[in-house]
Amino acid sequence: MSRLTREKKMLIKKPFKRIKKFTEYCNGKKTDLFKIWFLDNTTEVRNSDNQVVMSSKIIGEKNV
Repeated sequence: MSRLTREKKMLIKKPFKRIKKFTEYCNGKKTDLFKIWFLDNTTEVRNSDNQVVMSSKIIGEKNV
């Protein structure tokens, strides 16, 4: 079996600027995480199972 058939595909429904992969080690357990920057200046961190771990958005200032 090739490596490509074993890997899980990550589906992202919004256009994005870039993706950065990083690995977290906690109590001897390895977790691959992916930070995604979208064109609308929001970000998400997803795990290797394509579940959103964290997300953020920029809120503009309200005019007073």
